[in-house]
Amino acid sequence: MASKTPWGKFDISGGSFHHLAHHCADVAACFLRLAEQPVWRARIECAARAPLSDQQIDRLGVLVFLHDIGKLHPCFWIKRLPESERRSLQNSRVCAADMGGHPQAGAQLLLPLGLGSPVKQVAAGLPLKDLWNWGSGDALIDLIMASLAHHGRPFSEPRRDETAAKAWGALGDYDPQPAAQEIGALLPRWFPLAFQRGGDSLPEEPAFQHLFAGLVALADWIGSDRRWFEFVGPLNQNYFKSANERACKALAGIGLDLLKQRAKKEAPATFKQLTTFETPQPQQAAMASLPIGEKLVILEAETGSGKTEAALWHFVKLYEAAKVDGLYFAVPTRAAAKQLQRRVHEAAKRLFGTEAPETVLAASGYLFAGEQEGQKLPNWEVVWHDATLKAGNGKESVTTILWDDETALIARRWAAEHSKRFLASQFAVGTIDQAMLGALPVKHAHLRASSLARNLLIIDEIHASDTWMTKIQQQLVSDHLAVGGYVLGMSATLGSKARIAWLGAKSKPTLAEACATPYPAIWGKGREEPSWSGTQQGAGKQVGMAHLEIGDDPAQLAKIIVEKARAGAKLLVIRNLVDDAVKLFEAVKAQLLTNEQHLLFSVNGIATLHHSRFAAEDRALLDERAEALFGKPKPGQPSQRPAHGMILIGTQTLEISVDLCADYMVSDLCPVDVLLQRIGRLHRHDNPRPAGFDEPQCLVLVPEGGLATCLKKMKHGLGAWTENDGTLAGIYMDVPVLELTRRLIEQHPFWDIPRMNRMLVERAMHEAAISALKEELGKEWVDFGRSLQGGELSRAMLAGLSTLKRDQYFSELTYPDIEEKVRTRLGEEGRKIAFPEGTVGPFAQPISELALPAHWCKRIGDEVPEFEQAESSIKIVLDKILFNYSVLGVQHTEPKHDIA
Repeated sequence: MASKTPWGKFDISGGSFHHLAHHCADVAACFLRLAEQPVWRARIECAARAPLSDQQIDRLGVLVFLHDIGKLHPCFWIKRLPESERRSLQNSRVCAADMGGHPQAGAQLLLPLGLGSPVKQVAAGLPLKDLWNWGSGDALIDLIMASLAHHGRPFSEPRRDETAAKAWGALGDYDPQPAAQEIGALLPRWFPLAFQRGGDSLPEEPAFQHLFAGLVALADWIGSDRRWFEFVGPLNQNYFKSANERACKALAGIGLDLLKQRAKKEAPATFKQLTTFETPQPQQAAMASLPIGEKLVILEAETGSGKTEAALWHFVKLYEAAKVDGLYFAVPTRAAAKQLQRRVHEAAKRLFGTEAPETVLAASGYLFAGEQEGQKLPNWEVVWHDATLKAGNGKESVTTILWDDETALIARRWAAEHSKRFLASQFAVGTIDQAMLGALPVKHAHLRASSLARNLLIIDEIHASDTWMTKIQQQLVSDHLAVGGYVLGMSATLGSKARIAWLGAKSKPTLAEACATPYPAIWGKGREEPSWSGTQQGAGKQVGMAHLEIGDDPAQLAKIIVEKARAGAKLLVIRNLVDDAVKLFEAVKAQLLTNEQHLLFSVNGIATLHHSRFAAEDRALLDERAEALFGKPKPGQPSQRPAHGMILIGTQTLEISVDLCADYMVSDLCPVDVLLQRIGRLHRHDNPRPAGFDEPQCLVLVPEGGLATCLKKMKHGLGAWTENDGTLAGIYMDVPVLELTRRLIEQHPFWDIPRMNRMLVERAMHEAAISALKEELGKEWVDFGRSLQGGELSRAMLAGLSTLKRDQYFSELTYPDIEEKVRTRLGEEGRKIAFPEGTVGPFAQPISELALPAHWCKRIGDEVPEFEQAESSIKIVLDKILFNYSVLGVQHTEPKHDIA
């Protein structure tokens, strides 16, 4: 028979265990050390709306200690027994039904549920009478439930019946009652300040309860990591001292305790140190002079004008004022995150030197920190390619790795090893959805939001999201500000309507006033006027604008594109739909002569295009090759920009993911703010231009027959379709805005960028301009506008209903079963297909995994895929649907029963 000792952690392979009191002490110590950090303490006190005494913090530490007290339950204890013994004891008691889970078991012990013996006898061993003197009963129930919910979501109501109470009786050789008495006796010794009489009550604010829940979860993740908290089985009465020492080492190693980093940074950073540029641009300098108390800032400046450096410079000033510890740079796509992560990581190294954090790539499907990639191993372990593993028992056992000073660098990547921990990084660049998950009622939302609280949240391209996404982001920002956080939003040009919604300004400018608003500009929360405004820097660029009506046949367009490439131009062609991009690619390829195929963008000598539906390894190749041919050369390396023409066809991934510079651009029509973002890739760098392309030119594609045809049917990503519930859905749905954008192209053959940015955006997106257009064009446009507005209101309402209510007391919190729908709605991938080991992709490189678009996966179950590798493609059958992966990306056909 196994030991009678209660356990908190157990190694099933080696048989070792960690005493329950020791594990609870580890987690409590991690929480207390987090609460000692100045920025964390400021967030805690902001959420509590009052300064907290050391005694109050110590009492919170006791509640954190009790997070796993439900593991005293006999039905949990028997999990570490050999299977035969466990089955025998389980037959004598229906454990699964009686317990439900150790959080519920903890609630049975700690909360006044009216349960009788023997649960009452076990609870009597804990100093619960003292706890109920630390504040109002309701507030303590909320805080206890927040601590017990450390697995990531509120738990179901614990059982209150007599059978549940009796389940706490002794089972085999194990009796929880003396175990509870032993642990209960330790609490006043380990937390003496908490048990002193008197003192202020614990906070009752709902925002504090939610922040506390996330900090408990974070402390539990840290305190459960054997790299710092090796198992100690026999109870050590003096263990809490060791737990505190281990917690200090863990927090410093991870980068949550910045004492050493701040101590080594003796002098204020210079702009050159951060960016390598001698002096800041005006908007960059203005960011540094903003009042420290300005917690919500929006920066509007032209694409390519240095907004990233402005954001980093803003961070430096906040960091040096000890207002933030780090930053999370949120961008719309994974590819954009990957490209930006390198820049931010280099800046961090220049800023902090040997104490630089490992900048995490916080995007689904990646395991990347600094300059290193990790590999997932069984049992949630990760190995890094530059790691020196030293096994404590002389064996290659990941669970017993010891980390000395030589391998301490690996500890800095702790947050990168699981997506749930991404936001605990000091420096991270990732997709906006990773942050948004902290504002939605999904598992680990509190962990994400509380981890983010200490950092500057930077949201790039805040104009780029739809109504649902924008409302969630605004709730995220509101929650972040409510606990004292700092936020920076960035946009090339933000319409006045959107700016008012973000900043909470009260007055709405007229169309004339909106057009006259200064640009570039920096805005603060609630401000009617910008905190700073500037003038155009440098010469700007005069972009020749033209539009062309196109049908479904891409031959005419392909001819134009080929002629431009033959004349030596490097063309970027951006289509709204992947299918349109693929059709155009094939048409262009067909029109090129055999000796002209080099004019098509290629990877490893294989012609292709650029969009999101490629395996991760191939997408990395596409990004790298596109930047090599169309971007700036890397420092110290020669330019690979070809002397001849080049055609790069793609989708929105070319708009926001990579740093490109084209001589000539072709783009599908899109809303004017998005079009300005695309035009930012035109003549972006100072490159020599072929004859006839000295000035930037953009050809905008409009559906044949005009935009009125898009009121009834989506064409080329413009317009909408009607869902089953009668609401409209689509990509760029606002046809009136699209028509106003088309008219601006017609009315203004040359766009002076950025001088005209403000006027262009307002004349296409201001409510007055839209209303006037619908009145001019008649009933069909008015009716469409009403349907669109109804859909927008519906999506806004749905977003409001979908958010996590942080003004709600924690004990009242429930999570609806919407996690899968939410993740799909956020734009995450659908079913992930793991290729057989050794699979080679279309670019002669091994590939491991492919994510299907979420909207393809509605009819796909859990069926195991079948594969057939052909010479130039891979055929995949999944749930009777045939997919084909080639140089065109992944495509699918009608359902088939086998692979032809």
